[in-house]
Amino acid sequence: MINFHDVCLSFLFFLLHVVLLNYPKNNVNSIDKEQPYDLVVGILSARGNFYLRESLRQTWVGHAQHHSSLKKRILIKFIISNYSCPIPPEFRFDPYRCEKDGLKDIDFDKELIAYQVPEDISLPYHHEGSVGIDFNVLYPIVITSLGVSVNGLKEETTLRLYDRITKKEIVRAHFTVQSPGVLVNNSWFKTVPNYVLPKGFQASIVAENAACVSPRCKKCEEFVTIQDNGGLFKTLKVRRFGKDVGIFPGIEETFPEKNCLQGTGTFMYRPHGPAPGKMKLTAEQRKNRIAEWKRLKQEEYSFSLYKESRKYSDIIFVPNVDVYRNLPSQLLEFFRWITKNVSFSFVLKTDDDCFVDLQGILQGIDDHKLRNKSKIWWGSFRTDWLIERQGKWAEPDYPGVTYPTFACGAGSVLSADLVHWIAKNADSLKRYQGEDVSMGIWLSAVGPTMIKDQRWSCFQECYKGVLSSPEQDSESLIDMWENFQKC
Repeated sequence: MINFHDVCLSFLFFLLHVVLLNYPKNNVNSIDKEQPYDLVVGILSARGNFYLRESLRQTWVGHAQHHSSLKKRILIKFIISNYSCPIPPEFRFDPYRCEKDGLKDIDFDKELIAYQVPEDISLPYHHEGSVGIDFNVLYPIVITSLGVSVNGLKEETTLRLYDRITKKEIVRAHFTVQSPGVLVNNSWFKTVPNYVLPKGFQASIVAENAACVSPRCKKCEEFVTIQDNGGLFKTLKVRRFGKDVGIFPGIEETFPEKNCLQGTGTFMYRPHGPAPGKMKLTAEQRKNRIAEWKRLKQEEYSFSLYKESRKYSDIIFVPNVDVYRNLPSQLLEFFRWITKNVSFSFVLKTDDDCFVDLQGILQGIDDHKLRNKSKIWWGSFRTDWLIERQGKWAEPDYPGVTYPTFACGAGSVLSADLVHWIAKNADSLKRYQGEDVSMGIWLSAVGPTMIKDQRWSCFQECYKGVLSSPEQDSESLIDMWENFQKC
């Protein structure tokens, strides 16, 4: 039976959603396009960060918005995504993307062997150092045993499980011909203290002094069977080498074949759980959980954001989903919006957890004599920054070892011509793992003039003359503002 109240409520939220989709266009009318601003400030903000935005309005943002002189020179806008991710966090691949985890039917009673090498496979190459396989954990698992292939065991072979981020050993097992362990499906196994690898854990299983496929072999036969129990872990296409033992092997080589795994290390594991309210859910319960999440994050947030936007008129809604990986798109949409609707000289990009001295920035523009100059990028920069291949800042696509120079996230200023160039080419600019790294890669094509200034702090600190300070909470922002006013 249809509940009339629920239908009406859903229709109301739908109308609010439609209004929000069009609100940026409506909000343009409140801006005088002929009014030239010295500085436009874009503050990237998450949909649910109501308290941070309110703290900024009580401090440096609100001061500029109501100051008789500053409000004529500075335009400030929070940049917020139109959509929440419709997938509850426990059903996502990782916290940084809006992507389903891909888990299928998990057998919680099974203990499986992760990698199995058939008995008739020859492993002729003996590597005296270390050879490893990388994998990421998508659902918590318990490691119960470490193993080495029968064909891979030499006089003495050690197997180690590493945390790939910290490069620290988690557990190990030592095998000898005299003490090989228990034979299961063509691999020798030894039990280890049960160790839980949580969701998101990034690991390497490394065999030392074992037989394996030659690293010089260009073509690799698909011979390894992977048992991931419905997707509990994901094997990466990386061969890992080291000349020494007892040390995390840092040499990587990627390969295209699905099951081409070098080395003989394996492990036995079982699912840890099930997690409360997750894997024992029926299809109907899972559907209801997703519906509940959508209602909370999309509909309720939309209603609160609509009221916030109407009250303050300082929000730009951009058409993307509110997750970390979409920050580059969020920034590009902001640049597109201001180039179409605002006359300006400079743009400041910052985040909603940052303290910023706007008057100091205006003074710095004059002190550095930046006016009427082109291709200006003023901030604190990171140079020769190593590219990470795992974790929140993992970059899978950009080649090389280091990034082009980029500004740290607390804030940086771009001249209008650079912003117009980015906005004009937005459709062809690739989005990388973060907006600051992405902007460094984009602008490397035009060779901006970088004005390096350490007063743009990259760390949570406060000192006289600082122009920005990141990673603040609501209370810290208010405390810093009170101290700033006293100074």
